[in-house]
Amino acid sequence: MRSAVSVVAILLVALLAGCHSQSASGPSSGSAPIVVGQSGKLSSDGDTKSRSGGEAPNRRPTPPPPAGRTTAEVPPCDPAAFAQTGYEVMTHASADLDGDGTPEEIIGCQGVQKDELGAPIEPPYFGIARWTGSAWEEWFTIPSSGDEKFLEEGSIVSTEDLNEDGCVELVLRFYGFGVSSRPEPIYVRRIVNGAAEEAVDGGGVMASSDDALTIADMDVNFPGRELIFAFMEWGEGEAHVDAHRYRIAVYGWAKGLYRKVDSLSPAVKFRSAEAALEAYTNGTDY
Repeated sequence: MRSAVSVVAILLVALLAGCHSQSASGPSSGSAPIVVGQSGKLSSDGDTKSRSGGEAPNRRPTPPPPAGRTTAEVPPCDPAAFAQTGYEVMTHASADLDGDGTPEEIIGCQGVQKDELGAPIEPPYFGIARWTGSAWEEWFTIPSSGDEKFLEEGSIVSTEDLNEDGCVELVLRFYGFGVSSRPEPIYVRRIVNGAAEEAVDGGGVMASSDDALTIADMDVNFPGRELIFAFMEWGEGEAHVDAHRYRIAVYGWAKGLYRKVDSLSPAVKFRSAEAALEAYTNGTDY
């Protein structure tokens, strides 16, 4: 009997010793440790470094919502509710314009009443709606700067921080009236302190439906991405359906505005402005 008790006592001591040893040495080899920040580190200038050592794009930190606003359970915005009397919504998009974590709604509106040629009588505009924490309200509007009358699905070209300065640039396209081609000027508005500032030299870039625009990082001398246009150049005796030469114009961010920083006119002819832009951005040797 005494021998059996001794055996039980020895087994209990061995079991307790084993538990203590495992606790002191940490988790077993089957559990991976949790490491905070393993995916990257923050450099002194605020850029995130990836594990592979490459640079990730600059991203501004998300500030807390202003007083009275909340980012929780935001109901969808009804764009039609922000069309002024006599206007209809032609296009809309969502984007966080002020960096508070709640997207605003960008609403393109066009006049309903038409003239004898079918063009709207009233000029188009973009309305910006924001969530206040209890309701959607109009923040500000961006009217057409010229004689343009139309908006379409492609009127909202970009809603990003293109020059990586922490403010969103709105790239917008309005349309004029035309037959074989029509005016399609490009405007850039920079959202600063709740207002839309002009952000391109000259107020806008006068383009047409014969031209094309792309946004790409092509020049290391300017921050972020550039606006790159291909403008059709008419040759003697050329018909509209013929191949044409295209002038390439590059607008880079310099001295607080997008300015024309490069221009070239390759001798090569292309069937479209898009084809000319593709050749330029792919590094074609003209």
